[in-house]
Amino acid sequence: MAMFRESRRAATHVRSRGAFAAIVADESRHQQLGWDALAALGPSELVTREAARALAASEQQIARPALCFLERGERFEPAWAEYGVIEPARRVEAFYAAVEQLVVPRLDRLGVDGTRAWADRYAA
Repeated sequence: MAMFRESRRAATHVRSRGAFAAIVADESRHQQLGWDALAALGPSELVTREAARALAASEQQIARPALCFLERGERFEPAWAEYGVIEPARRVEAFYAAVEQLVVPRLDRLGVDGTRAWADRYAA
């Protein structure tokens, strides 16, 4: 959700901005369903391990490509932002902010050890 919201904020192209607005509206329902399902499952060691795996997979799919882009010193084409492509450094910042400020605390509130899941995401 954080990445879609960030893309919606970055987009200035009318159709792209509209598309991201529709995606955010749709995905917010899916996100809530996921949180509700997780709450219904309740905390367990299995849920914490799966949360760790999911956090690692998300990091690899969302943050890692942007980090590699930055490491290679590639130039981000500013015109891409018009269509909602997030500048790599901002993508990394937004991902880690969402995980650390939203996802992990919400997991912790649900009784899932989100703090441990994040810390141990590559231990599995």
